[in-house]
Parts: sequence; structure tokens; C-alpha cells
Amino acid sequence: MRSWPGTPLRLWEVDAVDPGRGMNLRDTRTGGLCSVSERTGSSSVGIGDYVLARVVPVGDSHCMVGSPLRPELHHRASLIALLDSDPDAYDIAAWLGAAFSLPRMTNSDGQAIVLCRALLRPRTSTWQEVEARLDSVFERHDDTTWVDAGGVNGGDSVVRGFLRRGDDGLAYETNSEERLDRILATLSQLVSDLEVVEESRRGIEDVMAERNVAGTSPSPKAVAPEDEFDPPPELLEALDEFMREKEIAWVDESIPALGGLTPRQAALDPTRREDLERLLREMDRGTETESHQVTQVGRGRGWGAGFDPTRLRRMLQM
Repeated sequence: MRSWPGTPLRLWEVDAVDPGRGMNLRDTRTGGLCSVSERTGSSSVGIGDYVLARVVPVGDSHCMVGSPLRPELHHRASLIALLDSDPDAYDIAAWLGAAFSLPRMTNSDGQAIVLCRALLRPRTSTWQEVEARLDSVFERHDDTTWVDAGGVNGGDSVVRGFLRRGDDGLAYETNSEERLDRILATLSQLVSDLEVVEESRRGIEDVMAERNVAGTSPSPKAVAPEDEFDPPPELLEALDEFMREKEIAWVDESIPALGGLTPRQAALDPTRREDLERLLREMDRGTETESHQVTQVGRGRGWGAGFDPTRLRRMLQM
């Protein structure tokens, strides 16, 4: 035990697994192997996975002390560089903070995704007058719905939001604060006595937190009230379409974790195909809901949408 405090944090690659009993780990810096007795974590890792941990000797075997973490492939280079720099606790904390940070999702206008809804009612104008003015600016989808659409950088027209007339008023739903502010300014000029009676702006983090609460809370009362904004199907469909477009682009993008190759190139390169398969396995893990003792780093936990590894494998013919 006297030797334990001097044991450095290392990045290990899982070389073999005996679920419920232990695993063999390979040091990514030296290539050295060691056998680790580990019951719970060995049931949740696979060969080729990475584990960031302090491994200390115990008799003829080894064990992990502290909380092991499971980084993803794209963290490998920066993590090895960090460990080579003889980091202190603050350096490690800074790296972990960056690894855990959520990706910034934007819409087609490059604006941060914020699910927004505003409910408006006219003070004196009739609904017939309001609808006539809406018809002059927006495309009518059906008897009670108008589409807010426009071009992006001179490209194809994209849907930015929906206006819906209901019993409680005229609701506008969109996915960024900039779009909401723009449409409110437009509507105030279009119908001068149209006033906002309710407004909701919810970031992705808020939506994720509510979904996590909804998934773990034993009482429905802990979930957001029914009268709060619930993302409409159109926005969720738009998010899924956005992810599909990103998938198509991703297979031909240069990926640092693949040595700068694109996934399509890595699939044909024997020296990088294994890394590509590891990336896809990490995406598979992102769809699991099971809780692991070995914490996965960097995955956007709780997201309702993400890259679909099955679609990616089909595009890459893997």
C-alpha cells in the first residue's frame, strides 16, 4: 500500500475480459500488460475499449483504485499528451471538464438550438383579420397552420417554425431564440394589437434534465407541468433529419481520431479500420440505457437524437 500513492494515472486498452472476474489491460504508453481483478466493471467493457484508471498491485494481481473512466477514441491523442505532461489534479480536472462538455447543436442558420414557443392574442382585431394578414406573409399549411420558411445562404428553403391558431390563441413554435425574436417583431408590425400572453424558451440542457427526471422519478408530479411547452413532432423530426444530414457528411469528413482519414477511407485502410470499428462501438454504447460502474466520458447522455451506427455501417458497407 505504501507504493500506491506514487502510482500514476494511465490510459489502458482492454486486451481480454473475463466478465464478473477481471480483465487484462494493455498500457497504451508502454505496451505492458497486467491482469486486473474487477467484478462489476468487467461486465460492461469489451476488448478494445479504453479505461483511464490507477492500477495498483495487490499480491499477484492488480486492482483499480479511485473511479475508473471510459474515454472514447477521439480523446485518445489529447489524453496521452496530458498524461505525458506529468499532470497535476487541476490539469486532469480541466481535461475532464472539456471531455464532459456537451456539443453545441445549431440549426441551419447557425443558431444555438433553443426550443421556443410564444402564444399571442389580438386585443381588438378579429381572427379573420389576423389570418388574412398571416396569409399575406406566410405559407398556409392547412386551415389553422402557417409555415415560416426561407432560404439559407442563398440555398434551398428551410422551415424555421410554425404558426398555429388554436382555441387559446396563435402559437409560434421554433428552435432558436433569434427566430422567435424575429417572428415576434414581424407579427407586431403585421398586426399591431397582437400581444404575447405566454412565452417559453428551453435550452437543450433543460430538455435533457427534464427527460432524465422523467425517466428516473417515481412520481409524475416531479415531471414538468403539463402546460409547459412540449416539443412538437415537427421539431423532433427536423432534429432527426438534421442528424441524418450530419451522418452523410461525417462519413466523408477528416476525423482526427482516424489519423485524419475520413470514415469511408478508414473502412478501406487495414491500419485504421479497427479504430473506425471502435468509434462505431462507442456510438452503439451511446444508445444503451444500462448504468455502468465504469463511467463513459464524453457521450451526450440523455439526448433524444444522435448518430445511428446502423445507418453509418450501411453507408460504409461494414
